[in-house]
Amino acid sequence: MGEIFVSMAGTPQGEVLALFLALMSALAHAIFAAVNKGGVDPYLNRGAINVAYSLMAAPFALFVFPLPGEQLIPLLFFSFLLHIAYEWFQAAAFSRGSFTLVYLIARGIGPVVTALLHCLFSAKPWFLVSGRDYYSYLEQFSRLPSSTLARPN
Repeated sequence: MGEIFVSMAGTPQGEVLALFLALMSALAHAIFAAVNKGGVDPYLNRGAINVAYSLMAAPFALFVFPLPGEQLIPLLFFSFLLHIAYEWFQAAAFSRGSFTLVYLIARGIGPVVTALLHCLFSAKPWFLVSGRDYYSYLEQFSRLPSSTLARPN
Protein backbone atom coordinates (compact mmCIF):
# COMPACT_ATOMS: atom_id res chain seq x y z
CA MET A 1 0.00 0.00 0.00
CA GLY A 2 2.98 2.32 0.52
CA GLU A 3 3.58 2.26 -3.23
CA ILE A 4 0.08 3.66 -3.76
CA PHE A 5 0.91 6.73 -1.68
CA VAL A 6 4.22 7.24 -3.49
CA SER A 7 2.51 6.92 -6.89
CA MET A 8 0.04 9.67 -5.90
CA ALA A 9 2.82 12.27 -5.49
CA GLY A 10 2.29 15.21 -7.83
CA THR A 11 -1.19 14.13 -8.93
CA PRO A 12 -4.56 15.76 -8.23
CA GLN A 13 -5.48 12.75 -6.08
CA GLY A 14 -2.28 13.27 -4.10
CA GLU A 15 -3.19 16.91 -3.51
CA VAL A 16 -6.63 15.92 -2.23
CA LEU A 17 -5.08 13.27 0.01
CA ALA A 18 -2.53 15.79 1.35
CA LEU A 19 -5.31 18.29 2.11
CA PHE A 20 -7.37 15.59 3.80
CA LEU A 21 -4.42 14.47 5.94
CA ALA A 22 -3.60 18.07 6.90
CA LEU A 23 -7.21 18.68 7.97
CA MET A 24 -7.26 15.42 9.94
CA SER A 25 -4.03 16.46 11.65
CA ALA A 26 -5.58 19.81 12.61
CA LEU A 27 -8.66 18.02 13.96
CA ALA A 28 -6.48 15.58 15.92
CA HIS A 29 -4.52 18.47 17.46
CA ALA A 30 -7.77 20.21 18.42
CA ILE A 31 -9.05 17.03 20.09
CA PHE A 32 -5.68 16.54 21.77
CA ALA A 33 -5.79 20.08 23.16
CA ALA A 34 -9.39 19.69 24.36
CA VAL A 35 -8.64 16.39 26.11
CA ASN A 36 -5.49 17.74 27.76
CA LYS A 37 -6.97 21.07 28.76
CA GLY A 38 -10.31 19.73 29.95
CA GLY A 39 -9.22 16.49 31.59
CA VAL A 40 -8.73 15.93 35.29
CA ASP A 41 -5.47 13.95 35.36
CA PRO A 42 -2.74 14.82 32.82
CA TYR A 43 -1.16 11.36 33.16
CA LEU A 44 -4.45 9.62 32.32
CA ASN A 45 -5.10 12.10 29.51
CA ARG A 46 -1.70 11.46 27.91
CA GLY A 47 -2.08 7.71 28.41
CA ALA A 48 -5.53 7.66 26.80
CA ILE A 49 -4.30 9.69 23.84
CA ASN A 50 -1.30 7.40 23.35
CA VAL A 51 -3.39 4.22 23.57
CA ALA A 52 -5.90 5.62 21.07
CA TYR A 53 -3.13 6.70 18.71
CA SER A 54 -1.41 3.32 19.00
CA LEU A 55 -4.62 1.53 18.10
CA MET A 56 -5.08 3.79 15.05
CA ALA A 57 -1.47 3.47 13.90
CA ALA A 58 -1.01 -0.27 14.49
CA PRO A 59 -2.74 -1.46 11.29
CA PHE A 60 -0.55 0.86 9.20
CA ALA A 61 2.62 -0.07 11.05
CA LEU A 62 1.90 -3.79 10.77
CA PHE A 63 0.29 -4.12 7.35
CA VAL A 64 1.11 -1.09 5.18
CA PHE A 65 4.77 -0.44 5.83
CA PRO A 66 7.53 -3.06 5.89
CA LEU A 67 8.70 -4.24 9.28
CA PRO A 68 12.10 -2.89 10.36
CA GLY A 69 15.22 -5.02 10.09
CA GLU A 70 16.79 -6.60 13.14
CA GLN A 71 19.56 -3.98 13.22
CA LEU A 72 16.95 -1.26 13.93
CA ILE A 73 15.34 -2.99 16.93
CA PRO A 74 17.78 -1.53 19.54
CA LEU A 75 17.37 1.95 18.04
CA LEU A 76 13.58 1.64 18.06
CA PHE A 77 13.65 0.41 21.66
CA PHE A 78 15.82 3.38 22.69
CA SER A 79 13.48 5.71 20.81
CA PHE A 80 10.52 4.15 22.64
CA LEU A 81 12.20 4.76 26.01
CA LEU A 82 12.91 8.39 25.07
CA HIS A 83 9.30 8.83 24.04
CA ILE A 84 8.03 7.38 27.34
CA ALA A 85 10.27 9.83 29.23
CA TYR A 86 9.04 12.70 27.03
CA GLU A 87 5.39 11.79 27.68
CA TRP A 88 6.01 11.47 31.44
CA PHE A 89 7.73 14.86 31.64
CA GLN A 90 5.04 16.47 29.50
CA ALA A 91 2.28 15.11 31.72
CA ALA A 92 4.20 16.37 34.76
CA ALA A 93 4.45 19.82 33.16
CA PHE A 94 0.71 19.82 32.36
CA SER A 95 -0.04 19.02 36.00
CA ARG A 96 2.06 21.96 37.23
CA GLY A 97 1.41 24.72 34.72
CA SER A 98 -1.20 26.22 32.47
CA PHE A 99 -1.80 24.08 29.38
CA THR A 100 -1.78 27.17 27.17
CA LEU A 101 1.79 27.97 28.20
CA VAL A 102 3.18 24.46 28.69
CA TYR A 103 2.00 23.21 25.30
CA LEU A 104 3.74 26.04 23.44
CA ILE A 105 7.00 25.44 25.31
CA ALA A 106 6.77 21.68 24.76
CA ARG A 107 6.22 22.16 21.02
CA GLY A 108 9.13 24.58 20.79
CA ILE A 109 11.65 22.47 22.70
CA GLY A 110 11.80 19.76 20.01
CA PRO A 111 13.37 21.91 17.29
CA VAL A 112 15.81 23.44 19.80
CA VAL A 113 16.94 20.02 21.06
CA THR A 114 17.21 18.76 17.48
CA ALA A 115 19.47 21.68 16.55
CA LEU A 116 21.62 21.15 19.65
CA LEU A 117 21.98 17.42 18.97
CA HIS A 118 22.88 18.23 15.38
CA CYS A 119 25.65 20.50 16.64
CA LEU A 120 26.95 17.74 18.93
CA PHE A 121 26.86 14.86 16.47
CA SER A 122 27.13 16.35 12.98
CA ALA A 123 30.35 16.85 11.09
CA LYS A 124 29.07 20.21 9.80
CA PRO A 125 27.53 22.49 12.47
CA TRP A 126 24.29 24.20 11.50
CA PHE A 127 25.79 27.70 11.63
CA LEU A 128 28.23 26.77 8.86
CA VAL A 129 25.41 25.90 6.46
CA SER A 130 24.81 29.02 4.44
CA GLY A 131 21.49 30.24 3.15
CA ARG A 132 22.65 29.43 -0.37
CA ASP A 133 23.11 25.76 0.60
CA TYR A 134 19.58 25.72 1.96
CA TYR A 135 18.07 27.22 -1.19
CA SER A 136 20.07 24.84 -3.39
CA TYR A 137 18.58 22.02 -1.34
CA LEU A 138 15.08 23.41 -1.85
CA GLU A 139 15.60 23.69 -5.59
CA GLN A 140 16.94 20.16 -5.81
CA PHE A 141 14.23 18.43 -3.75
CA SER A 142 11.12 20.50 -4.33
CA ARG A 143 8.94 20.96 -7.35
CA LEU A 144 9.10 24.75 -6.96
CA PRO A 145 10.73 26.56 -9.84
CA SER A 146 13.80 28.44 -8.68
CA SER A 147 12.16 31.76 -9.59
CA THR A 148 9.63 31.30 -6.76
CA LEU A 149 12.31 30.93 -4.09
CA ALA A 150 13.38 34.19 -2.45
CA ARG A 151 17.16 33.95 -2.31
CA PRO A 152 19.27 35.92 0.16
CA ASN A 153 21.79 38.35 -1.28
